[in-house]
Amino acid sequence: MPDEKDKCPLIIGASSLDGCPDKDGDGIPDYLDKCPETSGAISLKGCPDKDADGVMDSEDYCPDLKGFTALHGCPDVDGDGILENIDKCPKVAGIESLEGCPEIKADLKKTLQKASLGIQFEPGKAVLQKQSLEALNQVATLLELNTDYRLLIGGHTDNVGDPATNLELSENRARAVQMYLLSKGIDSARLYFSGYGDTKPIADNATKEGRIKNRRIELSIFF
Repeated sequence: MPDEKDKCPLIIGASSLDGCPDKDGDGIPDYLDKCPETSGAISLKGCPDKDADGVMDSEDYCPDLKGFTALHGCPDVDGDGILENIDKCPKVAGIESLEGCPEIKADLKKTLQKASLGIQFEPGKAVLQKQSLEALNQVATLLELNTDYRLLIGGHTDNVGDPATNLELSENRARAVQMYLLSKGIDSARLYFSGYGDTKPIADNATKEGRIKNRRIELSIFF
């Protein structure tokens, strides 16, 4: 090609590209190619787009998942407008302040708190008292009606006795609650438990009333 028609007269190229080279063979001359080392789409000025969502890989926050341009190439399964790669609840619509998880309603928190107060054990044991079953049945019903909910069961004791023994007791009591909910048909994948012993008091252990408050089960919903 004569130099007067060659757009790249100092470099050997293809006549179909006005004499310019195309190292990655994508049909876009290198001087116009934003990604000259990697084959890409003409619509993306020569840059690759692995998931074919119209967002070039270098600008795609989710390059392996087909998504939306407005979400930087990320999908949004739950439709809450929060990027899938930072959405902690990707299957449930939520809010930005909770990283994509829904806000727990005040009445639900109140129901759980009331149920927690109704869970009682035999003194020094991880054996549920019969009067606890009504509260636990309410929790089971709540979980049945809200299949996206996960439940964290936290066991706590007062500071009377050996800390290691208290920790073990708190774990066993939390596990007893989990086992009861399992018996009501709640999936084990939705139930988590942990024992904290006497490490997280909510009242003064120096008083009888404070110790009673500290011997407790706490129930927390998450997604």
